[in-house]
Amino acid sequence: MTDETHRKSQTFDLLDMGNYRIEKLPKKQKSRVERLLQRIGIPIAVLAFILIYWVADIPFINQLSTEAQTTTLTSSAMDRYGQIKDAIFIAAIILWITEAIPNYLTSLLVILTIVLTGVTSDKTAYAQLGHPVMWLNILSFILASMLVKTQVTKRFALWFVLKFGKNVCFSDNCITFIETS
Repeated sequence: MTDETHRKSQTFDLLDMGNYRIEKLPKKQKSRVERLLQRIGIPIAVLAFILIYWVADIPFINQLSTEAQTTTLTSSAMDRYGQIKDAIFIAAIILWITEAIPNYLTSLLVILTIVLTGVTSDKTAYAQLGHPVMWLNILSFILASMLVKTQVTKRFALWFVLKFGKNVCFSDNCITFIETS
């Protein structure tokens, strides 16, 4: 092993989770088309919302199940839902595709739009945020960040490598483990 390779392997810890932070990833430059879509995404979404709400009729969306057994919406909400569902759906799709605003913000805007337009009540719209599966996801992210912060993940990774692996390679850095009996 040359001195330079040895020095690189000492300065870069393969199992240090801090080396893989999202801030350290290289930023991808957007192409001209992506920048154009990002600029025109919001106006197109608003225009599509207006056109679909008052002009267009999309048959396959109208075939969604709105029976009383499969939905928790009231009858007045069902009437309003029938008028505006296409517009909200298409505007959200346009915003997600063009990434004019971040995807998480688009999702929140969809929830706010269905509440503000009267498609459903705020209690019904926000009920899914209290769903046990949502809390499972949130708590799993919290647990994962705790494991990384306490470096338990590094210990697990080292244990797995020592137990099952013979070498670890990342880019041009390789570590070979020698079995001892």
